[in-house]
Amino acid sequence: NDRKLRMWIYFTLLVVALLIIVVTVHFSRTNEVNPEPSTSTVTINGQSQSCEDYWQPVDITFYMMTLDRDDELTLATVTISTYLTDTSTESILKVAFQYLASPPVRIDGMFPVLPTGTKVKSVSIKDGVVYVDFSREILFPEYPSATSESLALCAIAAIPSQVGIDSV
Repeated sequence: NDRKLRMWIYFTLLVVALLIIVVTVHFSRTNEVNPEPSTSTVTINGQSQSCEDYWQPVDITFYMMTLDRDDELTLATVTISTYLTDTSTESILKVAFQYLASPPVRIDGMFPVLPTGTKVKSVSIKDGVVYVDFSREILFPEYPSATSESLALCAIAAIPSQVGIDSV
C-alpha cells in the first residue's frame, strides 16, 4: 500500500511537471505570422548588403469564409502585414491569391475560400487585366455549394482591387 501511494505521488508530480512545461512553452511562443527580418547582412557575389535591401514590408488583404448571425456563408476581409523580397504587383497578387487557399493565420470560425491544396501557378497582368493560373485542386472544393463557389469567385475578383486593378 505504501509503495502504491509513493508511485501515485511520483506519477502525479510527473504529470504536474509536464503540464507546467507545456503551459510555459505554449505561452512563451510569439504569435507573429511573419516576424520582422533581422537587420543583419548577407553576402551575395562577394558583396555585403543589408537584409533590409531584400525584405520589404507589405500589407496584403485576402478573404476567408465565415458564417454570419443567420448561419449564412459570407466573406470576411483579413489584412496582414508581411515581408516580401519581391514587391512587384504580380508578386503581391500571387501571395494574396495563395492566401485564399492557404491563409497564413488561423482564425476561429473562419476557413479558406479556395480548396486546400490549391496552388497559384502564375499571375500576370496584361492590358489592365489580371490573369491567374490555379492548380487543378481549385476544381474540387471540400464542401461544394453554389454559395461557396460564388464567394470564391467574389474573393478572386476582389483581390486585384488592392493594387488598383478591377479586371480578372
